[in-house]
Parts: sequence; structure tokens; C-alpha cells
Amino acid sequence: MKVLIIGSGGREHAIADAFGRSSICEKLYVSPGNAGIAIEHECLALDDQHKILSFCQKEGIDLVFIGPEQPIAEGLSDFLRQHKVKVFAPSQAAARLETSKAFAKDLMQRHQVPTARYQMVYDITEAKAVLAEFSLPVVLKADGLAAGKGVEIAHSFEQAVTICRELLAQKSGSTGVLVEEFLKGWEVSLFAITDGRDYQTTLFAQDHKQLYDNDLGPNTGGMGAYCPVAEAEPYRKAIEQDILKPVLAAMRDEGCPYTGVLYLGLMITKEGPKVIEFNLPFRRSGDSGSAATFKD
Repeated sequence: MKVLIIGSGGREHAIADAFGRSSICEKLYVSPGNAGIAIEHECLALDDQHKILSFCQKEGIDLVFIGPEQPIAEGLSDFLRQHKVKVFAPSQAAARLETSKAFAKDLMQRHQVPTARYQMVYDITEAKAVLAEFSLPVVLKADGLAAGKGVEIAHSFEQAVTICRELLAQKSGSTGVLVEEFLKGWEVSLFAITDGRDYQTTLFAQDHKQLYDNDLGPNTGGMGAYCPVAEAEPYRKAIEQDILKPVLAAMRDEGCPYTGVLYLGLMITKEGPKVIEFNLPFRRSGDSGSAATFKD
């Protein structure tokens, strides 16, 4: 089997090493890779979809594994599948679970998947009216991809309005801002590997996210994590039955079954597990940029 991995980070390095240990992987390429990956595996620059396809056809690539979310959001997996190249990654439409917070939240609401109360706003006048209906603190999220850092927690109405204005200007007001209830509890992450119907979940992980001691700083994209998390195991069945299975079924109903790896960013609340957000293949723990507090 010949494998091409798309990506350049530590995630792709770990995936490359895993493929490299397989007896059926006869040749492995990584694009673009990095200096560390290049010590052990062949790296090459394939900087657009057509170059990737041409390389796959020329070299007889059997499987493309897409690590980063951006190429998936841009439709790389769909493009390769259209040309009969096998890909391990969700489609562009299925990727909306991460690339559009509005899509993900609307889907969860329609299918009774437990998550925080929310409202999308698209201009500052609407934002002020909606913010008045939410208790403080309140969570504000830029719609779309934000590399794990598109989240702010406002502790006053004035601060919330300022953040909304900044996020709307940053996005040109076109995709809106998600105003979300602040969930209290403790946060945990879980991966699911799925063909769109059946699935296998992994061990739980928990990350260190806020910048300062005692959870006083702003959210980051993750500053380390540990695994397993024994305290989360009693919630696995509820997470699979009340969250994962309904979401996979909903995506099938939407006509875009989710295949590949789905990251579930979760908050364990007094009412049970709730979804903070979803991420695409093997996003590192901590990318959810959640409204988490680690205090009961």
C-alpha cells in the first residue's frame, strides 16, 4: 500500500510513524511535512489540489490521509474522491460540523443533542438585543474555522458588545457570531473513528487550556493534555448513545454522512455530558476553545 499524508504538524508526524510501522505500507509520503518528519519519511511540496491528484495518479497512491482541517474545508477530500482516489477524511459538507458553528448547533437542536443554549447574531444591533437575554458570563464564538482561538468569554454586557463588534468586523459580518450559554462543569475530549454509521471511540483526554493559573486567563488552542481520564469513563455510554449516534444519524439524514475521525469536545455538567463543539480529524485536545471551567 502507498500512502500520502497531507499536513505538516506533530499530528501528521505521529500518523506517519503509525503508518510506517504497518507491514502493508510499502511507501509513505507526507506533504508538505516538516524537518522532523523528513528525517524518517519522504516529504514533498504539493501545494494545490491538482498537484496532489497528479501525484496520486502518477505514483499509484492507495490512500490519502488528510490531517489539517483547512484542506478538508476547501474540498480536497471531495475532489480526490471524484477522481477515484481513496481518502480518509470527511467530505466538505460533513466538515460543516466544525467549519460552521451555526450548522452544528442547528443540527444538534433539531435532533435533541445536549448542548449549550445559543443564538446566532449577524449585526451589532441584533447582538445587543440577544445579549440582554443571556446570563453572564456569556460565551462568544466566531463562526467558521478559528484554529482553536475564536472564542471569548465576556463577564459584562459592555465587554460582550465590544467582543461581538470585533468578531463581526473581523468576519465582515457575513458569517455571524454565536452567542452561547456558559456551561459549568469539567471538560473532556473523545475521538470517534467512523464510517458514517458504525464507530469506535478512543480513550478520553483532558487538556490544559487557559493561559494563567486558577483558570483566570484567556482560552488558548491547548497547552498540553493527559490521557486517559478515568473520571470520564462512567459517561462513555451516555456520550455514545445521546450524542455520537444521533449526530451520525443526523448527518446521514442531511445527505452528508460523516466518515473519518470526529473529535467531540464535551462538558460534563450536573445535567450530564453536553457538546461544546466538534472538530475534524485528530485535532489536538484543546482546540475546542470552549466555555470550560474546571471547577465543579
